[in-house]
Parts: sequence; structure tokens; C-alpha cells
Amino acid sequence: MRVMTNFKNTRLEIKKARLLKYYEAEQAILSGQEYEIEGLHLTRADLKVVRDTIYDLEHEIELLEQSLNPSKARPRFRVVIPKEEIY
Repeated sequence: MRVMTNFKNTRLEIKKARLLKYYEAEQAILSGQEYEIEGLHLTRADLKVVRDTIYDLEHEIELLEQSLNPSKARPRFRVVIPKEEIY
């Protein structure tokens, strides 16, 4: 169990470091990594791809943190709607 926890902690730290890089990339794009050459509009990175990756990493980090600290996980609720039986 301890080995698995260490592995999850390592994965968590790697994902957090990667997320910080993506935040930096997003800032760089927003601050003007777009340019134009002879009427051709170019960007060095795709903002949508960066934002999608940020969203995915944030979700993966949340799941890893929940697996490391199950008592702090958000409670899950289910809504049950009874079906009426037709006779």
C-alpha cells in the first residue's frame, strides 16, 4: 500500500508541475503569441488545446487527491425517481 501511495504522490506532483506549465502557456498565448506574416495570421499555440488540457489536468489532479485522501472526497449523491407502474 505504501508503494502505491508513493506512486500516486509522484504522479500527483508531476501533474501539478505540468499544470503550472500549461497555465504559463495560456498566459503567453493571451499576452500575444499571435503574429502576421504577409497577410497570413499565425499563432504559436492553440489556446483551445491548452485550455482543454488544463481542464483535464485539473480533473486528474482532483481525482488523485481524492484517492490519496478519501475522507476529503466530495460526497456523491444519486437521485432516484420511481417509475409508475401502468396497469
